[in-house]
Amino acid sequence: MRFRTVAAVTLTVAATAAVGPAVAVSTVEASASSAESVSPTFGAPIENAPTTRRLYPSPPQAKSAEPPIYSNGCHSWPPRTAAKACVYGAKKSNKTVMLFGDSHAAHWFGGIRDIADQNRYRMLSVTKSSCPAADLRVRRYRGKQVHTSCFPWRQNVFKKLNAQAWGDIDVAVISSWHFHQVLGRGKLLKGASRQAEWTRAINRTLSVLSANVDQVIVLRDSPQMPRGMNGYWRCIAKNQARPKRCGTATSKALPAGIWGIEKYAAARFPNVKAVDLSTQFCGGSFCSPVDGKLLAFKDDNHWNQVYVRARLGPKLAPHVTTAMEQQDQQA
Repeated sequence: MRFRTVAAVTLTVAATAAVGPAVAVSTVEASASSAESVSPTFGAPIENAPTTRRLYPSPPQAKSAEPPIYSNGCHSWPPRTAAKACVYGAKKSNKTVMLFGDSHAAHWFGGIRDIADQNRYRMLSVTKSSCPAADLRVRRYRGKQVHTSCFPWRQNVFKKLNAQAWGDIDVAVISSWHFHQVLGRGKLLKGASRQAEWTRAINRTLSVLSANVDQVIVLRDSPQMPRGMNGYWRCIAKNQARPKRCGTATSKALPAGIWGIEKYAAARFPNVKAVDLSTQFCGGSFCSPVDGKLLAFKDDNHWNQVYVRARLGPKLAPHVTTAMEQQDQQA
């Protein structure tokens, strides 16, 4: 095993799609044949977007611009607890980047896949819906049911990492939705109790990653737009000429408390780095659903893949390549 140092960057954005077959490397076989049946949106260069359209992608395109791992068997849904990784990029490369976390890690897929393709990295995708990278017990997404498959899935991921079952991993990129309903001894936690549990949980996760991955990047979460999913899209439909009316204050969209906890935890590990890319869309005191004419979201809290590949992936790329170079220098 190579010398391990982890630089963690906390991501806050949604997964994107990319073209090319996936190879499953877990005990659960991936249905890779349908992995890359993506919307034409993903192939359309941003610079060639129609100039007559108020927003690009259009709201219907944005809604469907999901990462291919959602439909090809690579992204884990309940009740799956088996730890599954799918391989993308240069599958025989000796440089590996891993994406790990819930759907707020998964929505970075397109950006990280592009980084892997451009630099000839092997990419591992290890994600599960409503199951944060932080070692938490949570409820199902916006529901009251306990997410019973989340905790065992994450423990199985940790076992795979401890056993080096997926080979040497140079860089891990992790992210988590910051609005999870956190449980402690079966009870819903709020306020200081919730923050204390998150502190313990992210430290447990980073302890495992820092021991088994060379560099870890922890990305800040994506902002939460107001009005809920349906209300958000109604607002966008009514305000395509003035979409910023559908934004909200940064203090509401990006809670500082959990991010502060994750930054502090990352600072405890010499090979973990916390990265905040939120100024791209939440400059100053306001978070916008658009970046110029680019519509950023596929719903009220996930990025669409067009935006991830056009704007966020290029912003993340220097952090990933720098982490990979640090590993090369220490190897």
